[in-house]
Amino acid sequence: MERIESRVGAVARALADPEKVIRTTVRGGASVAMEHGLVRDKWMPLSLGNGSPGIALLFAELGHLDGVWRGPMHRYLRRALEDLTPGRPQGLHDGLTAVAFSIRCAPDVRSSGYTDVLRRLDDLIETYVREVIAAEAARAPGQRAGTTFRASDVISGVAGIARYLLIPGVDRRATLERCLDHLVGLGAPVLDGGTELPGWWMRHAPDFRPDGGGHLNFGMAHGVSGLLSVLSLARRQGAAVAGQDEAIEGMAEWLLAQSRDDRAGPLWPATRTRAEYLSGDVEPPPPRPSWCYGSPGIARALQTAGEVMGEPRWVEAAARTLRASFERLRLHRNLPEVGLCHGSAGLLHTAAVMNRSLGDDRIGAEVDALTQEVLAAADDRSAFGYRVRQLGHERDLDFPGFLQGAAGVALALHARTSDALPRSGWDRALLLA
Repeated sequence: MERIESRVGAVARALADPEKVIRTTVRGGASVAMEHGLVRDKWMPLSLGNGSPGIALLFAELGHLDGVWRGPMHRYLRRALEDLTPGRPQGLHDGLTAVAFSIRCAPDVRSSGYTDVLRRLDDLIETYVREVIAAEAARAPGQRAGTTFRASDVISGVAGIARYLLIPGVDRRATLERCLDHLVGLGAPVLDGGTELPGWWMRHAPDFRPDGGGHLNFGMAHGVSGLLSVLSLARRQGAAVAGQDEAIEGMAEWLLAQSRDDRAGPLWPATRTRAEYLSGDVEPPPPRPSWCYGSPGIARALQTAGEVMGEPRWVEAAARTLRASFERLRLHRNLPEVGLCHGSAGLLHTAAVMNRSLGDDRIGAEVDALTQEVLAAADDRSAFGYRVRQLGHERDLDFPGFLQGAAGVALALHARTSDALPRSGWDRALLLA
């Protein structure tokens, strides 16, 4: 425990000065090459991934226990509010909703002058998501069928905004129900070029190219697992619309039908093209055991749905999937990264959350061992205590943020110091709670 607290403290101290963190992050260039030929800014001011709102989450969680950390939290929140640009696309992990989410995780939100700010942010979020849903509903019948990340997913789309609207204190019930209606509607099949596909068929490629062909996305971050999780979490909180139970059942059963077994247990691909889906004979390669696209995220979605709907078969499938993820990791060691999104910290926190109700001694032992691995991955020569590899990049870099950087690693470690749920609720952003 002392070793964890020491490491978390070291990361927090390294991140305490926003201006220094920004300068260090962009040193040597403001962007980095990613997979699929994409280029991403190293510092994304309004991002949970690698910007002020995400780093504020670390200090919000620590600030619930020790007031000394509330100063850095407020500095990051003020910086995010200064950088706010309402006209850009907005999702749970970037823009208006990211900033509002981080503020609502603060320990002293009601006494720190954020009430009016939150009201204005919620007004803008409400207007934005209604416009997105209306635009999807207004699409002409002849246009390409399916949805988009913006209209559906957790990172940048309607599902993530719905998760924000479920937070206690966000009083936007009509807009929440509109989001849930929209997500339930994605459970109905669509016809694309005369072929029936699931309603969560993406009409663009995984790298966002509209001409790259559509795809089915299985992951928690961008795919059907995220939709399943949000609908299930909403039902758990008593937020329900017509057809929600049927949509939950359809998504869960579809995921189970799409799974394949290797020697370790169930697994899924990250994505499938139309041809791969229709042929049904494409075997997925051993996936990374990650939160965003891997089996652990899918397992948590199935577990949440099973617990909410009283379906022990889904819960057992989730447990088998998580155990298989650890077994596969031993066989392939295909998790070279340490961050929350697609690294060992994400697997650590996902498994620990799942095991609160599973109570599986084997999984508990894996969580303990993985905690030690994440601790051992610390790098005292790095700027923020950990170096984190970005997808498609060949080496680890100094990234400070929540989803893709040192702040998220520290939060996953900090959660191991107590059996209680995170006081700030930061892991709601991952749909783990």
